[in-house]
Amino acid sequence: MKIAFILHDFSLTGAPKIGLDIASILSRRHTVSLVSKKDGPLRAFAEKAGLSDVAMINTSHETSRLSLSSRVELYEDYLKRFKPDLVYINSLAAADWASACYMLEIPFLVHVHEMRSGIRALAVEGIYSIGDIRHANLVLSASEECGRDARDELLLGSRSIVNFGVSIDCAAVARKSLEEPAKAVNARKTILADTPKDGRTRPLIAMCGQSCLRKGSDMFWELALRVPECDFLWVGPWDDDTSKVVNPALAMNSERPLDNLYWTGLLANPYSSIVRADLFMLTAREDPNPLVVPEALSLGVPVCSFVNTGGSRFWTERYGFSLAGAVSTDRMESFLRKLLAQTPLDAQPTAAFFEEADIEGKVQELLQEIEAVLT
Repeated sequence: MKIAFILHDFSLTGAPKIGLDIASILSRRHTVSLVSKKDGPLRAFAEKAGLSDVAMINTSHETSRLSLSSRVELYEDYLKRFKPDLVYINSLAAADWASACYMLEIPFLVHVHEMRSGIRALAVEGIYSIGDIRHANLVLSASEECGRDARDELLLGSRSIVNFGVSIDCAAVARKSLEEPAKAVNARKTILADTPKDGRTRPLIAMCGQSCLRKGSDMFWELALRVPECDFLWVGPWDDDTSKVVNPALAMNSERPLDNLYWTGLLANPYSSIVRADLFMLTAREDPNPLVVPEALSLGVPVCSFVNTGGSRFWTERYGFSLAGAVSTDRMESFLRKLLAQTPLDAQPTAAFFEEADIEGKVQELLQEIEAVLT
């Protein structure tokens, strides 16, 4: 089978990363061409993944002002040349490809990684045609919450939506965690000491992602302010050009610099930094089903998240700490202080966790779903 696998960009973020993992596994049995709407650092990893082709068609709404019809024409040209048996659209941010598939009568599936606010934002940008998405042969979701919101916002009615969830390459995460961790600095450019867990007296609390309001960087800063006996590590961009626009905590930390708040900047390998943490605190106000939660759990790092955040509860209700209700700094502080007062818990992942989290088995199940709808 020939598969055109479509990413919305080549960033090192959740949907593209899991998309590349799925595409790589599918390529062992099928001819897979990977196409992205926007360039980025993930492209270098894709080109080493054994795919038949890696291409970029610059149609991202972040870098291009092409109309939907103009984008669809470009996609039709590509599809006529490649002649795929299936198009795998890896997020709604790439769902303009649905229109090209529908016009050319090519079977396609849509993998929804967005929750309600993201779905609506993409609709306002004119990214996709709801009517064309509804012709998908299969719809997957990254969590129950994504599936629920997709059904409501995309008017999918009673049609079946397969909850793929999220999965990871556990072996690759473990291997990368052994590499040298990136230097992390605070506002005074002091470097966070690389002290092993059993040799330090200050607990290390981590969060990972693009620092922004949705990810709760302001609440992470507030938590660091309230719990000065801990060090706090933001694994990812904090003060780069993008963050200067979207990170509400930058101004807060400029007005009142915190000596116990550190950040790494953008990393190709966040795992060697995450594995150092005593606790991973997911501060996101909304996050469909972040890969970093099972990634941290696979490294033996306890994870705390909120039920109302999104799909992370699927993991933390059983393997970590799941707090009911809305995300709030008050409740994070209360939980953290109670945890610090207790004897450290054994956070080593179980065999059941690895069986559930590893992506190999999930993709084999996905292949069965694909084959069922194509026959």
